[in-house]
Order: sequence, then C-alpha cells, then structure tokens
Amino acid sequence: MEWVNAIFVYFSAEKTGALIKFFFASAALIGALYFYRRHEIAKGFCYVAIFVFISQVIVGGTIYFRTDAQVAALQALIASDSAAFLAQEKLRMAEVVADFSTYRALQISIVLLGAVLVAISRRRHMPRIQGAGAAFMLLGAMLFLMDLLAAQRAAIYLNALSQ
Repeated sequence: MEWVNAIFVYFSAEKTGALIKFFFASAALIGALYFYRRHEIAKGFCYVAIFVFISQVIVGGTIYFRTDAQVAALQALIASDSAAFLAQEKLRMAEVVADFSTYRALQISIVLLGAVLVAISRRRHMPRIQGAGAAFMLLGAMLFLMDLLAAQRAAIYLNALSQ
C-alpha cells in the first residue's frame, strides 16, 4: 500500500507548486508595475503579466484550496472501498497525465509567439509589443517548467497507484 503515502507526497507537492507559480507570477507583475511608467517595454510586459497573474490566482488558488478536501475524500474512499479508490484515482490520474501534453504544446506555442512578437516589434520599433512578447517568452517558459515538474509528479503518483 505504497499508494497511501503517495497521496500525501503528491498532493503536498501540488499545493507547493501552485504557490510557487503564484509567487512567480506575483513577482513578474510587481516588477512590471514598478517599471510601468519608466519604459514602454514594461507596459507591454505588464499587460501579459496581469493576465498570467489572474490566471494563476484562479488556477493555483483552486488547486491550493481544494486539495485538503480532495485528500480527505480520497482517504474516506480508501477506508470504505480501496478497490474503488484505486480504480477511480488511476483513471483520473491517467487523464491528468495525458492533459499535460496539451499544456506543454500550448506553452511552447506561447513562448514561440513571444519570440515572433519580439523579433517583429524590434524591427518596427514597437516597444509595448516587444514587452508583451518578452512576457510571453518568460512567463510561458516558467509555466512550461512548472508543468513539466507537475507532470513528473503526476506520473510518479500514477505509477505508485499501479504498484
């Protein structure tokens, strides 16, 4: 029953990952707001940072605040019917793992879009677009890295469920 311990490890790491994404998005937003009046590039960066910050508050907050109740429900299911727990949780986690390939493709597209925006805007002297492109590259890469780690955790958890 290695999977009982795996629940705590996986969900604790998910909460930590949600907080890290939130703090990184917060730092990007604070930095962009600080430089907002000082440079046009920062204005473009700020627009994207605001969107990423809001998305991380929603997604990260949802993950963070639902996790304890989710773990409690899983524990109750284990106590009442461990076979049902394993069947349901394996199915759910297989879907979670599969979804990460979609997230990675989207995040890579965001980084590439950012690179295109920076390249085009530098030639046409469009600093706000250049700032937005830089934000897409930086924040898209951050989300990619964090989700790469989350996908690893999910795969390890799914593997523990299969033991």
